[in-house]
Amino acid sequence: MNMWLLHFLSKHTFVREKNREMKKRILAFWLACTLIPSANAQIFKGLQRKIKEKVEERINKSADENADSGLDIIERKNSEKKTTGSNAQESITAGSKTILSSYSKFDFVPGDKIIYLDDFSKEQLGELPTAWNASGKGEIVTIVKNPGKFLRLFPGTKYLSGNTKSFGEIFTVEFDLIMDGIAPSGTRFFPELAIGVFAAEGKSGTDNKFLDLYPSVNNVTEILLKPNVDGNSTASIKRKGEKNATTFESKDNPFKNYSASFGRSAHYAIQVQGSRLRFWVDGHKVFDLPRAVNKNPALNQLYLNCSKYWFYDEHNFGLYVTNFKIATGIIPQSETLLSKGRYSTSGILFDTNSNRLKPQSMGIINEISKFLNDNATVNLQIIGYTDADGDAAANEKLSLGRANTVREVLIREFNVDAGRLTSLGKGETVPLNDNKSDISKALNRRVEFVKN
Repeated sequence: MNMWLLHFLSKHTFVREKNREMKKRILAFWLACTLIPSANAQIFKGLQRKIKEKVEERINKSADENADSGLDIIERKNSEKKTTGSNAQESITAGSKTILSSYSKFDFVPGDKIIYLDDFSKEQLGELPTAWNASGKGEIVTIVKNPGKFLRLFPGTKYLSGNTKSFGEIFTVEFDLIMDGIAPSGTRFFPELAIGVFAAEGKSGTDNKFLDLYPSVNNVTEILLKPNVDGNSTASIKRKGEKNATTFESKDNPFKNYSASFGRSAHYAIQVQGSRLRFWVDGHKVFDLPRAVNKNPALNQLYLNCSKYWFYDEHNFGLYVTNFKIATGIIPQSETLLSKGRYSTSGILFDTNSNRLKPQSMGIINEISKFLNDNATVNLQIIGYTDADGDAAANEKLSLGRANTVREVLIREFNVDAGRLTSLGKGETVPLNDNKSDISKALNRRVEFVKN
């Protein structure tokens, strides 16, 4: 057999099963060619060359399509001027009736004071975020059909966020995560993911000492997710106190819905009220534990740790995170509406420059619907506001569209009488602050409910 064919087939053994059949057919064709009389040798020599070119082209194309664990990842280490696939991006269909309906029982309410935001929009592609620390590699990437930038996490690496402020006793943590991988033969599990909060006690939260798996701290609570491709995923919680001694550890709780979130952007939300911890993934409540958190010393840092699992490396597994938000305090909407007659929130979110509602906003809207059901004589005006970026007239139109969306969701998903709700858009005309920072802009992008 021609040495080129032997080299070619061995060189591309990494190509998936669908290419193996192609190789078999090529081999059979080649053997048939060796039996053809020499008078036709020149004809088949030319055909052989064309086959070689076409096969290599198709297999290389297939390998490219299977790269990066099935996601279209685009990294740029030296320049952000090159195309990043943004023209092909499509936001997740968060405004669809199906997805919003799945969040209709979502009861997560974010804190009212934002202390930390990070969507990596200002970070250099191909690099670890400037304010973060990690025990290994981390890279900012873009993903086709998913807007914005993501931090890619790698197996065997722990990551410390760039937050510098204390959480307080009542706080919320949110972020979006895509888990993408291909389970090789021999396992049905993906690498475990730990999400933890801890007390740095006067030290920088990104100090290298905190990169240890379990550093010597006096307060840490960790959520451990064990993903399984067959739907047999589990989750557990561990709490450590003084001198890193374990003070609470839950059992591995079944979490079948977790597997449904693999391969797409899912929203993770943590709510802590004193010692109580609640945790949701994509609207599904995983934990509601009354004594999962130690109050002291005060928690002030977040970490993510992707476990090392010898079946996986960066070629067949990746975690991608973005849109981190940490906020303190939780104001009950019903109490505020009854006592002050109005309630304002920056926790109802929309796609950029769009009135398409993000599904994680449904927790607040759910609470508003309960207030309306409990107070049948109360009518509400829903007012939308934007930050000062862009054209003022366009912002006013956008804010009205967003207010209308909230009104429609209350009517459609929660059966609120349409006659009890009106909507108004005020755009950028009533800012809460100067619009100079990402946090101040996020606070100005709000929805207000006013009793009529």
